[in-house]
Amino acid sequence: MIERAREKRAWEASLSALSDTSQFEKRRKMMNEMERKEWAFREQEIEKLQEIRLEVLKELLRKREENQNEVNMKHLNARWSKLQEGKEAKMAKIQRTHVSTIRKLVGKRKNIEGKLERRNIIKDYSDYASQVYGPLSRLGCFPDNNSEDFVVKNYYLNTYEGLVELESCLPDFVTQPQIRAPKPKVITTKAGFLKRAARLDYELAEVHKALLDKKNKVLEVKKPPRFLQRNPIPQPRLPTPTLEMTSNEEEEMEMAVIYLQKLLRGRVVQNMMFEGKEKRLELIQELRTCHALQEDEKLVKKAEKQVTLALQRQRNLHEHKVFLFLFSCYFLVKFSPLILSSHSTIIIKINEMMKKKKKKKKKKKK
Repeated sequence: MIERAREKRAWEASLSALSDTSQFEKRRKMMNEMERKEWAFREQEIEKLQEIRLEVLKELLRKREENQNEVNMKHLNARWSKLQEGKEAKMAKIQRTHVSTIRKLVGKRKNIEGKLERRNIIKDYSDYASQVYGPLSRLGCFPDNNSEDFVVKNYYLNTYEGLVELESCLPDFVTQPQIRAPKPKVITTKAGFLKRAARLDYELAEVHKALLDKKNKVLEVKKPPRFLQRNPIPQPRLPTPTLEMTSNEEEEMEMAVIYLQKLLRGRVVQNMMFEGKEKRLELIQELRTCHALQEDEKLVKKAEKQVTLALQRQRNLHEHKVFLFLFSCYFLVKFSPLILSSHSTIIIKINEMMKKKKKKKKKKKK
């Protein structure tokens, strides 16, 4: 708006004066153009306002539709729940009537002839599911009718005055507890020294602190030297000292002394071993007897193993013989008819051949 006002002022300043008649047409044209521009700008502003109003109206209509849909859904849900409750009530009523009719039919079937029976008191009291112990409410008996008479009503528990009186009877340590501050731990002895546990705790704390410092320590990056530095030259090692022997006799004497020292040390070790053996002689003997017994047991077990292996071989041989005998018996039983039939055919053929020979001999004689 400010820019438009500035432009308008600049435009008014650029207009020619009213007293100048020669520029009257030009002034009129400029004013007409400005008026058209103003109308076009106003039309654009009106269109923008109309579009904004349309958007607002659309949003309001959408919200109204959503609200209306929510209200409709609530009404539908309420209606559906009401119908569902009615349906469940009808189903429950049908179920109750069904149960009652079934019960009546069962009762009628028990007494089809319609005979009257006396009450069996002994049976009623012996059966804990009878009407004596658990009467049915549908028969008009309500065992919980006067249950309020058995409720405990206490003056001290149900009234404020009773609670105050109970509180006055309580001891002071219940209503006014006293908290004693804990005493600090004594970490020093009577002589003024630290106790062992305190000293250990102190050492552990120092170690823990050192580990944390080492863990949290940031490695410092070594900066390159700004100027050239001279590397120090290490000093040369000192020469190894050597022992110069003056003569062979001294060397032999030293070797003899060393050998004598070895002998003495070895003898000392032998004496120590002998003393230890003498001290633990009973244990050594016990171990030797145990080892001897173990060897005897090994020999006995070896002999038992050989005996069992021999018995196993004998049993296997016996089983093999029994198997052969049974197999031969089975073979004879199964194939004996075939063998007998073959023998009979052979005998018949032999008889026929003998008869033929006899006939031929008779013919020759004739």
